[in-house]
Amino acid sequence: MKIIRNSHDHPTASLIHDSLKKVLLLTSLGNVYRNIIILTQGGRIQSRDFGDGLEHYDAIMDFHYHFICGQCGQISDFQVPAQENVIAQAQKNTKHKITGHTMNFFGICQK
Repeated sequence: MKIIRNSHDHPTASLIHDSLKKVLLLTSLGNVYRNIIILTQGGRIQSRDFGDGLEHYDAIMDFHYHFICGQCGQISDFQVPAQENVIAQAQKNTKHKITGHTMNFFGICQK
């Protein structure tokens, strides 16, 4: 959990495993996946799809958006003040119960 929380690049299971191997030599990738499932089901982390075919993990549970750089692949978080209104406005326009939403922005970063 600490690796995901302290990471600003939304790591994949493999990246989490690589980080853990530096500290815990006997950690298996299967163990990492089991813990990811427990943390996800417990609502402590979220799985994110950024269009690269990999699952990324995010410990920020508040509403926020992501910027994904099309050149270097960097993923960064940012807030938009009106984002909480988005769910309320969407709920007014549908009979479905909205429980959340995602929005990603794509472009080229400053690097």
